[in-house]
Amino acid sequence: MKKVQISDDCIGCGVCEGLCDYLFKINSATGISEPLKNNLTDSEEIKMAEEASSSCPVGAINIIDVPEGQEDESLKAA
Repeated sequence: MKKVQISDDCIGCGVCEGLCDYLFKINSATGISEPLKNNLTDSEEIKMAEEASSSCPVGAINIIDVPEGQEDESLKAA
């Protein structure tokens, strides 16, 4: 499993949302990106999240490996 993390470096440019709006959105209150799904298990979602990460102009999106059994229960998709 992989997890999406967005750092404080986010400038809210919307590149990630433009690439995959089912994984990212710009929060209208804060003006920065937020993940719609933190824990990724689907290979296509992981691929798209990694593409968004590599396309981010400030490198604010990180996709990290999460060891099995260490998932954050509060962030699991419903």
